Amino acid sequence: MEPHEIIGKDVKDATIDDLEQLSAIELMSLFRSLDAPPFSEMKGEYETKIIKKGFAGLFGEFYVHRIMGPGRWEGDAFYPFEESSGWGYNKFRKKEKGKNKIIRALRMNTYIGKSVYDDKDSFHVDYSPYCKGLNHSMKDEIRKVNERLFLGAAYFGWAGGKRNSGFFLVFGEAGDWVGPDEGN
Repeated sequence: MEPHEIIGKDVKDATIDDLEQLSAIELMSLFRSLDAPPFSEMKGEYETKIIKKGFAGLFGEFYVHRIMGPGRWEGDAFYPFEESSGWGYNKFRKKEKGKNKIIRALRMNTYIGKSVYDDKDSFHVDYSPYCKGLNHSMKDEIRKVNERLFLGAAYFGWAGGKRNSGFFLVFGEAGDWVGPDEGN
């Protein structure tokens, strides 16, 4: 099935709302129909959002906002330091003394490689080199919907792996790469 058949419109016109209307099965079908973004294109800080579909979506929202990092998950940042490998971090918001504080933490490696879902390439996010505990087995794969919207599939080894994937969006115009906070 082609992406426009799943979304109901040309992918260049697809929005966050369009993808949030899809079921988990449709999201996986869409993910499989998309291609990996060019590696060099994934550069800077992006906004993110969990798609709340099925148990994995509901659990994922709870996990990323309350357990994964030092606050509410609001973004991913990527930098292609080499031709085919790079790394990044997550962006969190936390209230401290009544004010919002942005924390850049939870590093990850990035690369283009074969997907665990099909024989196509994905933009991979691997937390294992930098994380311990529950985050150690966290893996994400990202595919391009359009110039400002990317669909991600996430899974944990300890929670059933790819058989229990949750979905998220990476979106917006990339902001500047800032780098993780010191010690993160």
